[in-house]
Amino acid sequence: MEFARSPARDPGDEWVAPPAPALRAWRQLLGSDRVLDSAQASGRYAHCTAGVRRRIAAALRPSDVHQVSQIVRIAAREGAPLYPIS
Repeated sequence: MEFARSPARDPGDEWVAPPAPALRAWRQLLGSDRVLDSAQASGRYAHCTAGVRRRIAAALRPSDVHQVSQIVRIAAREGAPLYPIS
């Protein structure tokens, strides 16, 4: 399961980066190679099968259920919304 953070509700909304403390915590939890920045995430996840182009601020790539639960805890603590994608 992969997670992307995208604050935009529609293509016209302003793009906002996730809080820096959340990104630091996620990198510490997952490793830098499992936390994609906007450019990396957009290249991989910006398009979907519905033809919608998303504005992706970051993508998280957990490897197990424990990491998923920790990602959610960090997001709640730091006020960073999560948007699961597949």
